[in-house]
Amino acid sequence: MEAYYLTGDENYTDYANRWGSNNIYNGSTWNTKGDNSRIGKYFPDNHTSFQTYLDMFSITANKKFDPNDEKIKNVVPIMNEMEQMDINDLKTKKGYWDRIDFFYMELPNWTKMYLLTGEEKWLDKLRELYNDRKAELYDEETGLFYRDKNYIFDPNAQYNPNGDGNNQKISPNGKKILWSRGNGWAMAALTKILQDLPDSREDDRKEYEAVFKKMAATLVEVQGDDGFWRMNLDDYNHDTRLETSGTVFFAYGLTWGINNGLLDKEIYYPAVKKAFLGLNANAIRPDGLVGRSELISAYPNPKCSLGIGSSQSYAPAATVMFLSELSKLVEQGYVTNDVEPTLNKKMISAVAVKEDSKYAVVNSQIRELVSGTDLTTIKKDNKIYVPEQFIEEVYGQDIIDKITDLITIENTAYLSLNEFNQIIGNLKLSTVKNNITIISYKTNLFNSSIDSKLIDLLDIGLTEGKYPKRPEYPIRFDYTKPADELKPSKDALVSVAANTSGGVSASRLIGQNTNNLVNIEFDMVTTLSPSQTNAIVGIGSSTSDYKSYSQVPIIIRMYKDGKLGAYNGKGYVQSNVEFEKNKKYHLRVSINLEDKTYDVYVTAPQ
Repeated sequence: MEAYYLTGDENYTDYANRWGSNNIYNGSTWNTKGDNSRIGKYFPDNHTSFQTYLDMFSITANKKFDPNDEKIKNVVPIMNEMEQMDINDLKTKKGYWDRIDFFYMELPNWTKMYLLTGEEKWLDKLRELYNDRKAELYDEETGLFYRDKNYIFDPNAQYNPNGDGNNQKISPNGKKILWSRGNGWAMAALTKILQDLPDSREDDRKEYEAVFKKMAATLVEVQGDDGFWRMNLDDYNHDTRLETSGTVFFAYGLTWGINNGLLDKEIYYPAVKKAFLGLNANAIRPDGLVGRSELISAYPNPKCSLGIGSSQSYAPAATVMFLSELSKLVEQGYVTNDVEPTLNKKMISAVAVKEDSKYAVVNSQIRELVSGTDLTTIKKDNKIYVPEQFIEEVYGQDIIDKITDLITIENTAYLSLNEFNQIIGNLKLSTVKNNITIISYKTNLFNSSIDSKLIDLLDIGLTEGKYPKRPEYPIRFDYTKPADELKPSKDALVSVAANTSGGVSASRLIGQNTNNLVNIEFDMVTTLSPSQTNAIVGIGSSTSDYKSYSQVPIIIRMYKDGKLGAYNGKGYVQSNVEFEKNKKYHLRVSINLEDKTYDVYVTAPQ
């Protein structure tokens, strides 16, 4: 979604819609079913996707919240269930809510539910969940978080140098273990919460901003000269290797903080720039892969790979978030003129009207104030009035009953928007250029330093009733259904699937032989890409009890270099015969029993 907001490229929302349709939209995936295990429908990791589904609904809805909409009909019931659940159940019985990771996976959904419904219960529960985890995992000295209770510092503990780092309460150098990516999840969560939090929640905002700023202050102190943050933020020498996932989350958070006025650019931009240069030089590959990312973990793992080819999905995703914010910072606005997607996101839960215009923007949709009429927004005595029917359609009859400032013009009732602050205390009125009035949960919905293009586009939409035609983006993702993969026959000599390691998948007795020269023919197929393939066919005596591959006298191998090879008793000899995924290669093995030699003949597919 961030790529869509940044570029306007519809390929990204098309992908998101297809992804959603294949997953939670239809409610058939395992993470929406009544699974009461800890990795079930209450598991926070599964709910990261809710953020996308709620946004997808928000930018396509133009009236009131509809819990039965396809995009969210399977999200809302789960959110309602969790809002009623005891925190201890969520932490220990239902969904691993005891870890700092859940800040990012879960908490932004609660502000989004508030924006859609206006119900304070979502923000109340959010604060309750936040307080519970902060009370146990927050380190006051550094302003950072422990991943979970298993890593809370114990000065009397002993570090196990022979382990992988799991459940250690002290670093190899006697310091705390403040895991980089865990704090990355926390910082990114705070940015998402703060950007959606209504101004009426002053105490909440004060708390979240204070923690965010303290984290930022610590992070600039412990950043490496190469721009990277190490896996243990309290002990640089715990593992000095470059690591990406924590780094991109911190770079994103710092950049967002600068763009939104929470952090001083003079102090924090050098850290952002250093991170970008380091990532660009050492982690972001020309093909777009973001390497040097620690695998799924909970702690600094000294045994994990951090090479340029080591990439996990969260690293490139966070990189897109970082680069999106950085582009706005560097350009003092948006790098593209196609900002309609970003305006749509900004207008989630907001309403905009313009003096003397018959149009309004509600959520992300342009509509007439009253369909089929020329009724307009009116300014009188420095107050803004809109038709009563519009208020009823957008906000409901209950709001109309509370508004006392009413005027009638040509038999049409108009209500004043200026009373909203008193009637709905969490709604704020603000004005931007050319007499545009904004009703939202924020006093200043638009950022004057970077949102000028958004305001200009909003003005056009309210004046003309439509936005300018957007560019057409060539389709870049091929959704053609792939051909059915070849499957081995029931009597296949060997059937190899992904992730099999050192095991015989199938075997077959060829039969007795009394001749010195034996010819055996069979086909080999891999359903994996060559780079993922390491498959063998071994031929030997049925009376032998082979304990290792090296004892098998005849081996033919499809290897990850994309070529076929054979075993010579000491090692493999790779041929120049290349193979491809899902193509059948016919092999004839000619065995001379007397000379104890064999030859392999390969016929490629025609």
